Parts: sequence; structure tokens; C-alpha cells
Amino acid sequence: SVAVAALAVPVGALVHFGLEALTASGHKVAALAIFRIAVPATALAGIGILLALRVELSATLAVACWGPAWLLGLVLMVLAGRRSLPLALRHAAPLDQTPHWRVESRPFFVYRMALGLLGQSGLIAMAWLQAPAAAIGAYAAAAGTAGLATVLATATNRAYGRRLSILLERGDHLGVLRLRRERLSWL
Repeated sequence: SVAVAALAVPVGALVHFGLEALTASGHKVAALAIFRIAVPATALAGIGILLALRVELSATLAVACWGPAWLLGLVLMVLAGRRSLPLALRHAAPLDQTPHWRVESRPFFVYRMALGLLGQSGLIAMAWLQAPAAAIGAYAAAAGTAGLATVLATATNRAYGRRLSILLERGDHLGVLRLRRERLSWL
């Protein structure tokens, strides 16, 4: 199932990029609808079809259902991007700001790596310590359930990220505080 999942990773990465591009262009609701509803619903529909056909479901088949889901998400992101991104942006000459970008993005990279490590470290440790498969599965299910709070926080980050970056660039610290209160009240 790892090999099957690895086949979908490049498409999933492009869908994540599309999510960021649509969000940055001000179409956060469309981006979140595609990413958080269309993609998982398609994977779930694939599993439902397999169950309706009485196919014995395996981990590999369940993971394989995500392939078409990511493909659909990519198509929807491209279609939404064509409609929403300004024409001038598509024809703009790229700027080489790699050194500046690397320095500015380092905190976000560290943050995402830390979240990934924290999210998977318990499972990795349990597998390394050779815990029973049932215990690892129960822990994974509990962590997935608790992950709902993370999904909500991430969704609000996407919704408020664009506004936050504009306020930070302007140096509007009171606006940042107002936005923070708005986000916390939504959560």
C-alpha cells in the first residue's frame, strides 16, 4: 500500500499547491471546498463502490481510492485557478528571489516539519517498540479523531492567512489582534 500511496503523492502535492494559490488569490472557500470536501468525498465514494461491488477491501485498495480523488482535486483546482487568477499573473515574468524566499519561509518549514513529526512520532515509537498491532491501530484511530481540531485550525489558517500576511506587511498590529480574536471566536 506504500507503493500505491507514493504514486498519488505528486498529484496530492500539486493539489496542495493549488489550495495555496487559490487561497492567495482570495478564493479560499472554493479551495477549501475542493480540498476538504471534494477530495475526501471522492475517496469515500470509491470505497463505497468497492463495498457495493462486494470487493474484499484491503489497505492497498483503500489507499488506491485516494488516487482518483487527488486527480479530481487537481482538475478542480486547475479549473478554479483558470477562472480566478488574473490573466496578468499567468503571463508575468518570474522573479528570482530564492535567497529571500528561503530565509522568509524557514519558520513555516520548521513549523510544518515539527507538526508532522509530532503527529507521527507516537505511531513510529509504538512500531519501533513493537507494540501490538491492535494498540497501534487504537492509537492511530484516537490520534485521527483528535486530529479534527487540527483540521479546523488549519482550515482557519487558510481562511485568515492571506489577510494576516497583508496586515503584517502593512505593520497593522491592531488589525492582527482583531483578526486573531475573530479567528479564535470562529474556532
